[in-house]
Amino acid sequence: KIGEPNRQSQKTIPTEATILNAGITLDDCYVILGVDQFITCDELKEQFRELSVKYNSSIGMLNRTKEENEMIGKVHTRINQAYTELNKTHKCGG
Repeated sequence: KIGEPNRQSQKTIPTEATILNAGITLDDCYVILGVDQFITCDELKEQFRELSVKYNSSIGMLNRTKEENEMIGKVHTRINQAYTELNKTHKCGG
């Protein structure tokens, strides 16, 4: 499916709740990163970077409660796990 001609990938910015409520299947990895199966490797990397910045646990740490910081940390972990899985699935090589 990757690189299919005349197909545009769809990207969204998922909410914290969406990320935390997603399961652990391959389809859930797409939901966590807010992309579809037509994502290119470059788009996948760009989306991962955007989400990593948005949900960076270090940024604004002092302005959040301990519970909020723990939730952001879990969100960031899920994003990393989903990216690792999709990176392997799409054979992006890095």
